[in-house]
Amino acid sequence: MPANLHPCIPASRVPSYNASIAMNVLALIGLSLVNVAPGDFDIVPGGRIGHVKLGLDVPASLGQPTFSDGAAGHVWSTWVGSTGNTLDIFAVIGNTAGHEVKFVRVTSHAFHTASGVKTGQTWGQIQNHYSGIRIKTYDSHQFHRKLAIMDNKTKGVSFEVTVNAANHVTNGSKCVAIWVHKKGVAFDPSTWVIYEPMRP
Repeated sequence: MPANLHPCIPASRVPSYNASIAMNVLALIGLSLVNVAPGDFDIVPGGRIGHVKLGLDVPASLGQPTFSDGAAGHVWSTWVGSTGNTLDIFAVIGNTAGHEVKFVRVTSHAFHTASGVKTGQTWGQIQNHYSGIRIKTYDSHQFHRKLAIMDNKTKGVSFEVTVNAANHVTNGSKCVAIWVHKKGVAFDPSTWVIYEPMRP
């Protein structure tokens, strides 16, 4: 497997090769997938997306992010794939080298929950498995349109969905990104809406 697996990360900046995490990056950039191990593309509400787990360090094998920005002891990091899909991580800067993951976001439809929920589905389809309360509406730089964030606090998952001309979320609203956060704690997107326009 070539070291420069991720086109956005120079080979010299990828610290080590890990097959499972590398498969996550393959999904991120939209390449064909073979020999996929169980769990590589799982979205586990309140727990993890792929191998990026809440409460643990950001996996070093992801390599350097395409873009990052931090302040007040926290850091946002973004990996951008050749297809435009992104992986976004919000973490607490540790006293050592590690950064503790607090939130994880993906846009690739390769990642899915155990019930098959993934990006590209409608809000009506998602509500068959997860309910959600609208906690934020913002103008997305990535998708060039207004999006609503629908949060399921109990299960630890949020969904970014499109809104109609009247600024309403409908059953036909399309999901473009999925977040995982700690169960029982409401997702706070306040720093996200500041960081998001700064990304590539």
